[in-house]
Amino acid sequence: MGQRLKRTFPLAAMAASILSACSGDIYGGRGADPNGAYDPNAPLVCEDVRAVESPLKRLTASQYENMVRDLFDGLVEVDVDFPTTPGLAGSGFSTEPEANPTSERTVESILEAAEQVAAGVVGALEAVLPCARTTKDETCALQFIERYAERAMRRPVTKDVERELLAAFRLGAGESFDDGVATMVAHLFARPEVVYVLELGTETKKGALRLSGYEIATRLSLLFYDSIPDDELWEAARTGALEDPDEVARQAERMLRDPRAHQGLGRFVREWAQIKPLDPNEKDAALYPHFDAALARSMEEELVRFAVDVFQNGTLADFYGSPTTFVDANMASFYGVEAPASGWAKAEPDPQNRLGVLGRPALLASFASAREGSYIHRGKFILQQALCQPIPAPPLDALANNPEFPENASNREMSMIRRSLPACTSCHERLDGIGLAFDEFGAIGEHRQVDSKGNPIDRSGQIIAGVDIAGAFDGVAELAQNLAASEDARACMSQQWFRFAFSRLESGVDLCAVQDIDYAFRDTNGDFSSLVAALARSDAFTTRRLTKEK
Repeated sequence: MGQRLKRTFPLAAMAASILSACSGDIYGGRGADPNGAYDPNAPLVCEDVRAVESPLKRLTASQYENMVRDLFDGLVEVDVDFPTTPGLAGSGFSTEPEANPTSERTVESILEAAEQVAAGVVGALEAVLPCARTTKDETCALQFIERYAERAMRRPVTKDVERELLAAFRLGAGESFDDGVATMVAHLFARPEVVYVLELGTETKKGALRLSGYEIATRLSLLFYDSIPDDELWEAARTGALEDPDEVARQAERMLRDPRAHQGLGRFVREWAQIKPLDPNEKDAALYPHFDAALARSMEEELVRFAVDVFQNGTLADFYGSPTTFVDANMASFYGVEAPASGWAKAEPDPQNRLGVLGRPALLASFASAREGSYIHRGKFILQQALCQPIPAPPLDALANNPEFPENASNREMSMIRRSLPACTSCHERLDGIGLAFDEFGAIGEHRQVDSKGNPIDRSGQIIAGVDIAGAFDGVAELAQNLAASEDARACMSQQWFRFAFSRLESGVDLCAVQDIDYAFRDTNGDFSSLVAALARSDAFTTRRLTKEK
């Protein structure tokens, strides 16, 4: 293969297409209405078709990598430099368009990633394309297109696309057959139909486009697998079965329980919980000498295993209130329980103090400094992520006006000093009142009786907000039990799944769609499989509201 793939055609032309796609020229969403707060008890006047806007999304780096792996059944092993998500936007989820801006540099990265995939395919060519063992010509190249192109593009290949791919092959084949395949593959994996989630629809219905079966299949596969559709889903799209909302719901429930759902569901809980990769170097080595990379990875995996199991088999009450989690040898040692013979197994490490997702060390350690838990960020997490309460941004001079604290002051003492400042009182009463109850957990999520300075723990807490569980509580376990029974926490979880599915915050015009999902969740006592089925069956999931030009 040549030193550099030929970009004269078609990859250079791809850049213009990619930049056009990212501008919203294909279709768009205009962003969230700031008055779109959802109240489960508020009366709504709803249209017959609850279509919602769906912004144009680019695949994330993990979705692109998963696509390559699954498309070629693991035969192509390659590290691709696809653009990463630099940060999270309003929804908190990495697929939101605002979190993945496209510039000339990201376009260059997309083209480079496509070339890396091409090199990987050529490196495994005879396994990926058996005809290349004997017949290295255009008919063999056509077999590649027929076998892989539509799955990569997540839609049927038109004659025009086939001609463009063959033209790319011919361009490179002047050097060699392998160069021809590489140029064709690079062209394919830089196409907007591969890089972006295109939803063009098939018919207009009351201001909405009905998505094609292939587009619905793509929504489902990205939601659960963070990848391309599997064989059964693809066949349902091909045969038109996904025109039936009940079949869409059935596929969603099947995929929810598929082992591959670990990817999509794991992304949900990591991003909802705002988990960043735990770094032992960020913790005090003298205080936590046994906190190493292996334990950090086990903590992260435990959180995902716990959440995926609840999403597949449980309820909101389990999510917040279950005493059961998963342990491997590292987590068993951390908790002080018996280790499984191998791998992972269920355990109840501390049913009095650790319940549900709030008891998972990965979450607790993420909202912590080197030696102490961050009561401010832990309180903010509960209000924002568990109860969907808006949190105003701190004043620009907040850090500059931070008061001085006595040496060895406890978190509670520091909070009282900060709350005595008039400019800080309002917000910190709301944040700190919740977060201080988490002081019973240290900087790596260990349960404790005294803090890192030797101060005794006071785990009393209070929620000061307009929610149904406002008031005092004693410790994180009681807070978890309150959330497990909270109507507002249930409504918030419905909102979070809407944001995850549609890659944006909800706005006022979305509330009927959110309510449909939430009421299904409510009527089944917070059963997650019912929430997922209601989401998949909804007009919001199978249609797209047409965006009016402004």
